[in-house]
Amino acid sequence: TFRTKNQNRHVGSMPDKKSTEGTVPSKNPAKNTPVKFLIWEHLSRTDVSTLFHISSRDDQGKLLASKLGINDKYANSDDELRRKALVELFMNVLRFCHKRSMNAEKLSTLMSIVLVTHEKMTESPLPSMRECFDGFKAMLLRHSVERPPFSIAVFHPADVKAIVHHMIEIMFRNHKLYQFVHGQTMELEISDEKKEEATKGNTEEQGVDSKKDEEEEIIAVGGEDEVIFWH
Repeated sequence: TFRTKNQNRHVGSMPDKKSTEGTVPSKNPAKNTPVKFLIWEHLSRTDVSTLFHISSRDDQGKLLASKLGINDKYANSDDELRRKALVELFMNVLRFCHKRSMNAEKLSTLMSIVLVTHEKMTESPLPSMRECFDGFKAMLLRHSVERPPFSIAVFHPADVKAIVHHMIEIMFRNHKLYQFVHGQTMELEISDEKKEEATKGNTEEQGVDSKKDEEEEIIAVGGEDEVIFWH
């Protein structure tokens, strides 16, 4: 068994989110893109601490809806049911974290992973379940292996197994449902170009015929120099 020097690093010593991005070294400068780590991305230490000390489920849901941007996304009264459905998803994740006695770092990171996965799942055009699940696994593994600057070990292997099983049950099995509820509404309008051209042609012919009828109603009376028009 091989261990790196930092493998036994305590997760509680993780820096704040301002320093949770690393750059993957590459011979090609264009490929030196930052690796995004989601610890403290949406929920800070203070937010998680407050969440742990709230006993009311309603107050917990309100805090999550505020900090995760759910209230801003579904601010209209018509979106209330959609907002409640999304809040319930994160309340489910919160109960899972409490059940497994996860610390603040794990809870904050998992909440962000689920939020990003949900955003990808409901974006337009709607992706397949396989695409969403592959993206979810990639983010989870990025926070499960101590290999900086490529990945960090927030979760243990047992956590990863439990998280994957739980998210399959509550999220990916309901993939189509979340897309139906939270996906963007798109309207497809189909028109027959040939029919429109024919209709346009008929309208133009009717206009010509009408003009001819008006001209026929004009009657010239008198000599060449005196013309009286009757309509």
